[in-house]
Amino acid sequence: MIRLKDIHIDRKILKTLDRYIVGKFLGTFFFSIVLILSIGIVFDLTEHMDDFYETQISTWDIIFGYYIYFIPYYGNMFAPLFIFISVIFFTSKLAGNSEIIAMMATGMSFKRLMWPYLFSAIVLFIMQFLLAGYIIPPASEKLLTFYDHYINSFTEENARNIQMEVEPGTILYIETFRSATNTGYRTSLSTLTTRRSRCVSRPTVLCMTRRITGTWRTTPAAISTVCTRL
Repeated sequence: MIRLKDIHIDRKILKTLDRYIVGKFLGTFFFSIVLILSIGIVFDLTEHMDDFYETQISTWDIIFGYYIYFIPYYGNMFAPLFIFISVIFFTSKLAGNSEIIAMMATGMSFKRLMWPYLFSAIVLFIMQFLLAGYIIPPASEKLLTFYDHYINSFTEENARNIQMEVEPGTILYIETFRSATNTGYRTSLSTLTTRRSRCVSRPTVLCMTRRITGTWRTTPAAISTVCTRL
């Protein structure tokens, strides 16, 4: 009876130690990830404060239309790094307080000590799997929609590598376009001239500027023609 009672107490102690280690692991992880996300939100809010003010968006929309999707996206991105940091931090703290020595003194093996680590890793894996598979994809879509509508709503001063078909068989390419001056740089116009032989006339323009009347003023550089028989 004494032996059975002692075994029962030992098993209870092991379960208590498991909960203690799991709590330390997950507690350290969630504390660190909440801390880094809070800092990220502060920096992001500071960076986009002017954009929010110019668009006159409400605080409710900023919180529940942007940051509610911002948190799971970046939380899942930083999770692997902070899982690694959390394990090192709380394990070193356990070793520093001689708690691991006390666990080993009770007869706990090193393999048995790894079980709560494995359980915590499985919990975090399931959490990241659900986030990456079911929560983050629609959240990212809404996050990008908000970003394009209120932050990147075609307010960029420069655009690069623009290609458009101005008419059938004619392709306009602009390497850099500045909206402030309505000027495009290093542009070219490719034209398919014949059917049997693919002849492309490619006049290269150093810059082209849109006038108030809607016409374009160009500065030609060179004209090259490439022919390929089909």
